[in-house]
Amino acid sequence: MFNKKTIIIIILAVIIFFASAALVFFLVKRAGSKAIVNQTKLNITDELKNNNPGLSRAQLKFYADAAVKGSIAPCLGRDDEGACIASVAFIKGDRNLCQENENEKSYQECAEAVLKKKAKEEFSQCRLLSGDDYYNCLGAVFFIYNQQQDCVGLADRRAQSICQDFFNYQTVYLKYDRELCKTIKTEKLNQYCLKNIIDKNQDTDGDGLTDLDEINKYKTHYLFADTDGDGLNDGQAVKRGLIKAK
Repeated sequence: MFNKKTIIIIILAVIIFFASAALVFFLVKRAGSKAIVNQTKLNITDELKNNNPGLSRAQLKFYADAAVKGSIAPCLGRDDEGACIASVAFIKGDRNLCQENENEKSYQECAEAVLKKKAKEEFSQCRLLSGDDYYNCLGAVFFIYNQQQDCVGLADRRAQSICQDFFNYQTVYLKYDRELCKTIKTEKLNQYCLKNIIDKNQDTDGDGLTDLDEINKYKTHYLFADTDGDGLNDGQAVKRGLIKAK
């Protein structure tokens, strides 16, 4: 049997052992976390430098620190506030942060930089929608652009194509020429164009009513000659007074 003194020594030894192990674990974990943070800052610094080669080393370090913290608060009140906010927004991929930029030009540049980086992700969310909702969603994504040429700066080729087709549709609508819908290659936008741009003399279902009148005047279906299925085509029904302008 161990005497009392020996038991105390054993207990103290066990306590010291576990305390040492815990300390070593804490230091290793801390060093690992610090290494991860440092590597993250290096990656952010490289990305910022590629996006804006004109930034100084001091700016790159400060902006990277702010981006790691995920806040634009350190940017506020600085002489280079706009560039700082834009850099954090770019790294975070959050165009909402750009709104903190009071200068219109700085805001525009900030929002464009984020869009170039995140366009694929943003327009993918629109893909879940249809009709006007789809078109308006794309409008919200590309709202900072006002001409087709702006689209070429997008990093993703698919995003470039959709952006260009978005402006193609605006041209088609302005000229109101259904034939120009052929210039729109994005399937959903092409369908949207064909649905909205109706040739004035076109009668797709051959019922004697133009597509334009069916959609806007009589509210009948321009693809089905007998909208209500009563045995009379829509044109005959209009002549007999069974369908009236609405």
